[in-house]
Amino acid sequence: MKCYYHSDREVVAVCKICNKNLCKECYDLGDSGRCKPCITKATEQKHRQREFRIKNESVEYVRNAGIFSVLGAFIGYTTSIRYLSGIENSDIPALVYKLGFILLFAYLGISLICGLKIMNGTFRSMGSLGLLLIFIWPIYVALLTIAIMIGMFCSPPLLLYHLYKLYMKPQVPHQQRM
Repeated sequence: MKCYYHSDREVVAVCKICNKNLCKECYDLGDSGRCKPCITKATEQKHRQREFRIKNESVEYVRNAGIFSVLGAFIGYTTSIRYLSGIENSDIPALVYKLGFILLFAYLGISLICGLKIMNGTFRSMGSLGLLLIFIWPIYVALLTIAIMIGMFCSPPLLLYHLYKLYMKPQVPHQQRM
């Protein structure tokens, strides 16, 4: 039998994917018994999957940040209504206070989701404790507080990073010639 790519050479192996006959030179170019076109196809598929995963991760983060900021803004608005009910004769208009509450709580919502994303492993290990959580719930409160504190500093660059990944096409590394 002759090689699929070189008709003057004898076969030493068969491609595991497409079952084409390969000579020694073609087999040495390949990776674990695959021919060059099958390797190229597999590499392209890996890059597409990686690009899809990166895009999905960014979409999920931006979506969650938006949901939590809207939720935080709603909580800030309701808190401002309750808190500012007695402040009518102030030098600063109540609208400024309301806007401040809304922006603060919206930012805290984004900070919470950012901190939870950073501390993901900690919360997973805490969830495995099961029934003990009834007695150690203050640890969860402390971890949420720490998550918000971390998120207050990390959320602006992390949000900008995910927006950049979402709207910019990822660079595909140059393929090596075989």
